[in-house]
Amino acid sequence: MIRANTIRSHATVAALSLFAIHTQGGSAKAQEVRAYTTADTLSVGERFELVVVARHPLWANAIFPSPPPDSAGEFLQIGDILILSATSKLSHETGETAIDSVLYSATTFELDTAIVGRVPIGFVSDRDTITVLSQAFLLPVRSVVPPDAEDILDIAPLAEFPRPVWPWLLFLALLIAAMAAFVFWYRRSPEVIGLARGEAPAQRLPPLEEAANRLDALRTAHLETDASKKAFFVELSDILRTYLSRRLEVPALERTSREVLADLTDLEEQDGFPGAVLDSTSQLLDISDLAKFAEIYPTEPRCREFLDTAGEIVENVEAHLTPEALPAEEAQADEIIETT
Repeated sequence: MIRANTIRSHATVAALSLFAIHTQGGSAKAQEVRAYTTADTLSVGERFELVVVARHPLWANAIFPSPPPDSAGEFLQIGDILILSATSKLSHETGETAIDSVLYSATTFELDTAIVGRVPIGFVSDRDTITVLSQAFLLPVRSVVPPDAEDILDIAPLAEFPRPVWPWLLFLALLIAAMAAFVFWYRRSPEVIGLARGEAPAQRLPPLEEAANRLDALRTAHLETDASKKAFFVELSDILRTYLSRRLEVPALERTSREVLADLTDLEEQDGFPGAVLDSTSQLLDISDLAKFAEIYPTEPRCREFLDTAGEIVENVEAHLTPEALPAEEAQADEIIETT
């Protein structure tokens, strides 16, 4: 399957390169850049191929953008498109013109329409260096919701079925047995007796303490395999989303990463929410989405760095919401000492 995909990718680049030669002419002197995709529509997180073709004179060299390696946990973003890697490169000469083309592996997390931004290509000669941009274009993104999900369905008729007596008798016998077992257990269990006497039930931990405990537990996770790294980022994203939901009253558990960042941006504009928290949250949610949907996994040390990033986000949010909590506690302690 990998070999077949490689042959198809090279064939796609060669075909688009020849198309650019025949449509533009092989004797032209100007530099020109074209961008194409191998898919008409996409799904959220689906990988596709972006082909960039550069036509230039023979005396110039074309320099294409180079995305970081997969292990770095970073990506090259052009418009709404995330460039994951450059899979192949081809060159062709015709007359006084050279045609260079690069095949990129890309993805997007936009919901309706993704913008393929203008790709910058540098042309270097002995005397000068110029940059030429390709034309931007739109790429439809298929909805993950079925087409008839919002339609109002008719009321289905009631199903007719016979009503035998024996299931009700069996249910009644099981109910009596369950009640008898509960009464026996209730009389034998000191914990239930204590609860009936008025002991307070266990309460949920505060958001800060809950997030800190879950982050500490995640530090012992093993990250040798791709499956363990995927589970790591699923848990790390859930910790951050749960904390933001409880602490900032943002519905982070029910929304996409882009919608969560939009809510945090509104908070930044309203009450001066720190921009550093917004940037770190955006980076952590993006790498978590890449791990869950696109199966892009950083190295183990890089994963540990994102764990520290989550802890810094929690600390910065707490510092923003309670900037005077620490001085107040110190003043209260001093007052107690002076009284005694």
